[in-house]
Amino acid sequence: MGSDLKTIKNSLDQQIKRFPASTYLVAVSGGLDSMLLLHLLDELGAPVQALHVNYRLRHQESELDAQLIAAYCTSQNIPLHLYAVTDTEQKTLKSSNLQAKARKIRYAFFNEISSSFPNSLICTAHHADDQVETFFLQLSRGAGMKGMAGMATLDQNRLRPFLNFSKQDLFRAANEVQLNWREDRSNQSLAYRRNVWRNQFLPELTELVPDLKNSVLQIQSTFQSEIKSQHKKLNFAIEQLKINQSITLKEIALLSVYQFIELFKYFQIPGHVIQRIPELFKAENGKKLTWNDLESKAYALLIFEKKLWYIRHHTVNEKQSCPFYFELEKVRQLPQTYHLEDIYLDTQLLEGALQLKPLKKADHLYPMGLKGKKNAFEILKEHKIPDLLRPMFWGLFDQDKLILMPGIKLDRRALATANSKEILKVSLYKKT
Repeated sequence: MGSDLKTIKNSLDQQIKRFPASTYLVAVSGGLDSMLLLHLLDELGAPVQALHVNYRLRHQESELDAQLIAAYCTSQNIPLHLYAVTDTEQKTLKSSNLQAKARKIRYAFFNEISSSFPNSLICTAHHADDQVETFFLQLSRGAGMKGMAGMATLDQNRLRPFLNFSKQDLFRAANEVQLNWREDRSNQSLAYRRNVWRNQFLPELTELVPDLKNSVLQIQSTFQSEIKSQHKKLNFAIEQLKINQSITLKEIALLSVYQFIELFKYFQIPGHVIQRIPELFKAENGKKLTWNDLESKAYALLIFEKKLWYIRHHTVNEKQSCPFYFELEKVRQLPQTYHLEDIYLDTQLLEGALQLKPLKKADHLYPMGLKGKKNAFEILKEHKIPDLLRPMFWGLFDQDKLILMPGIKLDRRALATANSKEILKVSLYKKT
């Protein structure tokens, strides 16, 4: 029995060295797993502090959990950060989807404390049995490889040092150090899906297939290795869509199925929409898929010029990443011919500095070759630009007027002529 404790302590010691932190913030519920993690990290001399959330859902039981943790931390001189949910939060927890809402409260508190300790790690006591439960839970929900791969030992600022050990390993170690803990009776309730797998399905399956858990852990290890190898290309695709609000169909075609799904899941696009995205690939320009989120904010995926555009209707007027930049040069004479990438302006006809800005519905210009003025969005419409994309187009402005719609139309009011005393050449480039 002693080997369990020694093996676990050696593993923890190695992980402290592998993942150094200024502070190890240990999430403690009062149960066996988290109390053992706190005890062993402290015994190894790691700089630990404890985090506990009292959800106040089990009345006296919840208070006794908090008291046990507080007494232990006091006896070991371990700083404790305690959060008790408010009456409003408690009502929200009881309304529906308790576990998801509790997790949201818990990690908001953890992250708040962590932000006060630079280079800290939030430590949780998830173990191998939790990994197996996660696999089957995600499988039953129709999750992809990422969901079934389970938890990583280190994920951003979260450390899970017990993932290589079973519940029984931890139980024997806790008994050996004569640790005190409390049992949460809600862990036996079959009202929660995880508990159904933990207390009913998995014991039955393991009895039929004794090596089931080891097989699942091997599958998860394979999935995690595969995910790691695919993330370089996935991260590039995410950045493309984030910066440009679009990604080419060619770039999408080079993604694996996993990368394709995770790309759109990153932007919180619903699964039923992701399933329909291939419909757009052979569709005509302007074809789109639309949906609303829980706050009724509108979103769309739209096909245009062999690109898939991601449009958040509620953010089209927010600061966007400009796809262009320009260079200025004073010249003495006009060329015989020129194009919309190089324009020549009379500095005396300009008001203030030139700048690039997203077009708005009220913008207009006096186009070369036409009489009078014309609305910028009407010009985009004539060029068959879908209405959802029009606010994403940029223009070159001075302080008073729209000078140029890149690649589309040039305003005649500030153009240089042979009589101009000072000519400014503006070279426009598209960012790559």
